[in-house]
Amino acid sequence: MIVMKFGGTSVESAEAIERVAKIVASRQRRSPVVVVSAMAKVTDQLVAMGQKAALADCDSALQSLKALRQRHHYTASELLGKKRAATLAPKLEARFAELGNFLRGLAAVRELTPRGSDFLLSFGELLSSLIVADAFAVRGLNAAWVDSRECLVTDATHTRAVPQMESTRARCRKKIGPLVAKGRIPLLGGFIAATADGVPTTLGRGGSDYSAAILGAALDADSIEIWTDVEGMMTTDPRLCPAARTIKQISFNEAAELAYF
Repeated sequence: MIVMKFGGTSVESAEAIERVAKIVASRQRRSPVVVVSAMAKVTDQLVAMGQKAALADCDSALQSLKALRQRHHYTASELLGKKRAATLAPKLEARFAELGNFLRGLAAVRELTPRGSDFLLSFGELLSSLIVADAFAVRGLNAAWVDSRECLVTDATHTRAVPQMESTRARCRKKIGPLVAKGRIPLLGGFIAATADGVPTTLGRGGSDYSAAILGAALDADSIEIWTDVEGMMTTDPRLCPAARTIKQISFNEAAELAYF
């Protein structure tokens, strides 16, 4: 079994998701479990919506929500075709309705708590994972959408929750293990989790990599693959410095040390 994680730029458009499907198809014999981030920039947009709503600027927040809704429906339509996209649409609309109601409530109370922030930011991965799961299905991949909040158990430290590995291991083996055994490809949103009581939490920004590692450990996976839009670990961010170079060799200890910065 392998855990494969794809970041926001890897699922930012229909074309990008198409590439992800091909990569996963090439790994089918290794029993993949797939983790995806929110579409690129979506988490930042959700943060901005929350800030606007907390300042009682509900109209602006809902306008941003409208644009987010259009982007996801457009991507679904491009990937699935109109008929299949219409089947998925009610699932997406249920999420958008829930998100809209939350923003209206937030504008009324004018306070975005850490718990509320986790609830708000969870929508990015919920939406992207639903779309990617359907995209896999129409391309012949036997995908099964799994709600991360039912598998990854954490404490109640909102915005930077700590995984509870014993409970997580038990839930993953109960919910994901049988799917893998049947030849299905479980597909989950990264970054998001929940307490034992079902209250949504997040693992902190950039937490999708962490989700993949937690799942890999819980399922005793043979390996974890973190797929990105660059060729490997680089000396710096190539978007900021065009002269950035790929590091040809690095030890686990060196990589772990760099992760602190």
